[in-house]
Amino acid sequence: MNKRTLAVLGQIDGTIPSTWDAQELEHQKLIDCTDIDLSKMGNCGDFE
Repeated sequence: MNKRTLAVLGQIDGTIPSTWDAQELEHQKLIDCTDIDLSKMGNCGDFE
């Protein structure tokens, strides 16, 4: 399963917090995504 799937299923079954406040308090339960290269997602252009 990919990371997004794991995160959604975890929120549904209650093992991963689903609100911003709960995620801040229980950040250790979140999916580790440090290996994702955001530059591969592209960009939305120049916002200046």
